[in-house]
Amino acid sequence: MLRAAFTLRHVQTPWLGGVRCLCSVGASSNLNTGDYFYSETKAREKFEIWCNKYGKTYPSEEEKQFRFDRFRQTLEWCTRENQKIDNPEQGFFGTYEHADQTENEYLRRGGGWRPLFPMLERPGYTDDEDVDDYDDEDDDEDEDDDEDED
Repeated sequence: MLRAAFTLRHVQTPWLGGVRCLCSVGASSNLNTGDYFYSETKAREKFEIWCNKYGKTYPSEEEKQFRFDRFRQTLEWCTRENQKIDNPEQGFFGTYEHADQTENEYLRRGGGWRPLFPMLERPGYTDDEDVDDYDDEDDDEDEDDDEDED
């Protein structure tokens, strides 16, 4: 399963024009291999900085520990993936505000992939349907607005 808790940033591609990636990417939920790039102390320090940056607070120490574990898994995954990148100008992975969420929490919140053209994803759409009809409805409303101004 995949879970999204990081984004590609500073992407230099012709079709994105260097903007922050428009969609989140997923990470395997089986991230704990036992080998860590960051010591417990360093990971906690990064977690506290991240909590302050995004205003994260937790109701109990147990919850905070659980969220730290999720954050650390994401941090480790990002570090591993960044080591595979030959050209850092192409982009890199980093944690963002949802780095402490489980896959199910992220998906319930509405995360994940979204269609670029939602109109084409609606039930009952067929390839031979005239898509221009939808634009005509908007044009009719604009013409009515122009008549009201006169």
